[in-house]
Amino acid sequence: MKIRKPDFDQIITILTALLMAALLIVPMGLSPVWNGEIANHHNQYEKIAESFLHGHLYFEYNDVEEALSAMENPYDPAARDALGIDLHVDHAFYNGHFYMYYGVVPAVLVFLPYRVITGRSLTTYHATQLFTLLSTAGIFLLFFRLRKRFFPQMPAWLVRLSAAAVSLASLWYAADAPSLYCTAFTAAICCMIYSFLFYLEAVFGETGKSRAGRPAAAFLGGLCGALAFGCRPPVALANLAALPLLKVYLTADSDMDSGKESRREKVKTVVSALIPYVVIAALLMWYNQARFGDPFEFGQAYQLTVADLHSYGSISETFSLSWELRSLYENFFGFYGFSEQFPFVQYGGVFVNFPMLLLVFSVLIPSVRKKLAERKLYGFALVLFVLPILITLIDALWSPIIYERYRMDLYYLMGLLAFMAACCIQEAGREKERTRAERILAAANILTIAQSILLYLVPYDYNASAWFEWFTR
Repeated sequence: MKIRKPDFDQIITILTALLMAALLIVPMGLSPVWNGEIANHHNQYEKIAESFLHGHLYFEYNDVEEALSAMENPYDPAARDALGIDLHVDHAFYNGHFYMYYGVVPAVLVFLPYRVITGRSLTTYHATQLFTLLSTAGIFLLFFRLRKRFFPQMPAWLVRLSAAAVSLASLWYAADAPSLYCTAFTAAICCMIYSFLFYLEAVFGETGKSRAGRPAAAFLGGLCGALAFGCRPPVALANLAALPLLKVYLTADSDMDSGKESRREKVKTVVSALIPYVVIAALLMWYNQARFGDPFEFGQAYQLTVADLHSYGSISETFSLSWELRSLYENFFGFYGFSEQFPFVQYGGVFVNFPMLLLVFSVLIPSVRKKLAERKLYGFALVLFVLPILITLIDALWSPIIYERYRMDLYYLMGLLAFMAACCIQEAGREKERTRAERILAAANILTIAQSILLYLVPYDYNASAWFEWFTR
């Protein structure tokens, strides 16, 4: 079997992806709050892996205060403060035990095997580094697969630049605060990126055209998508983007296949995609039932956090239209001015942080919509457009604050859609107009890369910038 050597373009692409991964991964170890030197409660994945090995689903803490169990409502932060109870924040507390309400999948995929193989605990931020590396590679693979199949006129250098910008914009906050929170975020994002990659391959790619390879690609797409629910459920809502791809597959003509597929073959492919969802859902429901007596309770209602989420009740009871609308505005358009000190920027809404993402509105332009429809991608693009709104509304339902890290739920989705829209815009004009569009897109991508670096330098959330600013005072 002859192995084809990578050409110059491929080598440059690999080096660019590695450089972006290094920019994200190397800073993760700088802050002692996040690199394990000051573990605080950020080592939950390490601890839960130890508990699993001992046959427990709860943390094996020996400092559970009886006063906490005796409280009428231990989830009320004001009542806990009044009693001087400040143990194990950001945990779930139920029937005298502390549990992890963050997704369990990273523990099963990474922390538990590492503990079994080495006999040591994996420092949490190293898992975030792994998921960040895989996510960055996935974004580059996804963009180049889209170019090869749908947008061959897009220059390779601009695809590289776009993938670099979307990688940094999507994952920069993981470099900021890499342990626990971002372990769950990056694991979920990684799963969804590869889910998209496998689903697109099953429907449109060379594997899909072989027909025999469709069920395998569909299974892997379903497996990655299902695992995302066990990392961070709001990110996993991106599985809805598979539905228009399913419609394309089921209604595909022979021009998309190597001959028409039989109904039996199509059923086999669809079942292959569904099996992982059923199996993973059953396992997660068992996990929740065993911990909280409710298959649909991930621990959100039992959090010891800054608000009493236990009192939230049903969605109909807690839904506030004014809060949801305010959250939408703040999450996308919130602007809080500039800082007087370097790096001068401050966190804001999605479009304030990364104006390039305004390109997502291009999918509403008739010419862009037409080009996407010709490629049978318009349904996929439309769901990508709606998903950030839906995810924001759900985040707002269960959180009293929309933290900056919650925007990680959205950036990669909007970056993917912006890239697809940019490809359509680049194709639209004649040669001179295409050149002008490419220059504008390149400038937007470079600005996004610069903004990602500047946002990292903002002192916040005990990141390295905040730590060293405090240390040098």
